[in-house]
Amino acid sequence: MFDSGFEDGLSELALVDDTELEAVIAEAELTIRAETARLAAAVAVVEARQLHRNDGHHSVRAFLKAKLNCSGTRANRLRRCASMVDRHPDVGEALLSAHVGVEQVAVLAKAAAHPVAGERCGEFKARRQLRRPTLCRG
Repeated sequence: MFDSGFEDGLSELALVDDTELEAVIAEAELTIRAETARLAAAVAVVEARQLHRNDGHHSVRAFLKAKLNCSGTRANRLRRCASMVDRHPDVGEALLSAHVGVEQVAVLAKAAAHPVAGERCGEFKARRQLRRPTLCRG
């Protein structure tokens, strides 16, 4: 689906039954989560290697804006997410395995970036492990 363009993909989706459409939605969300985990890991490596400096950028944010043609807000969100999964690989694993969504990781990453509360992020690891619902699985 969508190999020959958006309109053709939309037309194909209009022809599938409800069960198959639900499966398409779940599969697309799982793909988004897995690719976001992969992107966050890559950004964490960019930061660790200081690759943005080799490319002439003063910050990872500027590097991401240039490479991804994205907004500063999106670049910051990716950078915080990368930092989160780098410091807490269990969060990256939870995203990769669809136990949490992209938005939940963004909230965790924003909280982890807080100058005071961010230091306490690891204290809640045990709580997260107690409740591990499986999302988007049929």
